[in-house]
Amino acid sequence: MTRGTTRLELRPRRGGRHRAGPLCFVVAVVVVLGCLPAGAAAPSEDPWYAGRLRFATGFDYRSGDYGSDFGKTNLLAVPVSLEYRFERLQFSPGDRFRIRVTVPYLRVDGPFRGEASATGGTGVDEGVGDTYLRLSYFYFPPSPKWPFLGFGGRIKFPTADEDKNLGTGEFDYTLETMVSQKFRLGSYVLTPYATVGYKFVGEPKGEDRNNSWRAGTGFSFRIDRRWTVGARYSFRESSIPGRGPRHVVGPFVNVRITDYLSVLPYAVAGLSKESPDWAVGLEFRWDTFFR
Repeated sequence: MTRGTTRLELRPRRGGRHRAGPLCFVVAVVVVLGCLPAGAAAPSEDPWYAGRLRFATGFDYRSGDYGSDFGKTNLLAVPVSLEYRFERLQFSPGDRFRIRVTVPYLRVDGPFRGEASATGGTGVDEGVGDTYLRLSYFYFPPSPKWPFLGFGGRIKFPTADEDKNLGTGEFDYTLETMVSQKFRLGSYVLTPYATVGYKFVGEPKGEDRNNSWRAGTGFSFRIDRRWTVGARYSFRESSIPGRGPRHVVGPFVNVRITDYLSVLPYAVAGLSKESPDWAVGLEFRWDTFFR
């Protein structure tokens, strides 16, 4: 998932609790969007703000002890995001700009959570997570023999409840770059990619944090207009001093149900003790034109 996450730590909670049904919300939204039209065809002369609006939601469920000796922690995230892809805002024919906002709903159960935060037992905390704003620029070269490049910046707004340990209560800033190349193999398309980024971390009061590197690689393999499969690997350096990095790998499938509705199931396996043991997720994407 095009996606915001929260770092799991074991520390006392000071706030109250709140309960909701995030998965019911996802199902209702997907049913409604599946009945909506895709939008009108593009006119010959579009304004500068013409583009494609994408709504995405789903769920991500992951479990692991994350290198702790207190037992497993389970995290359910239900992100909701809006992304706008500009089609006419460009300085050259290959320019593409995107802006995306993501807000997740989080439910975490594990040690030092909920009413057991002071006793060390197992409890539950839930609520709205941190809000993420991402700005991206992509350059698609005129020749398909050349790789295309991407550059992005992301800001984390501390909207999560710090007392429930759903966030740090601080702003974070991340810069990333990406390179990718398409290879046509008859009717199939293979697209490998690689990313690297650096995160500037806000320090909560009384705690130490380090800025951290991140990287990833993977590929997608388009079988036909409807089916795409792939796999990806990601590395995340920990911002907490003394903790090791996270390494995860997993497959994904992208199924285009209609011209404007697609679904992306995926799975993840952790390769280090600070990573989740496993994770599964499902993302629904709905696109429409805006002119």
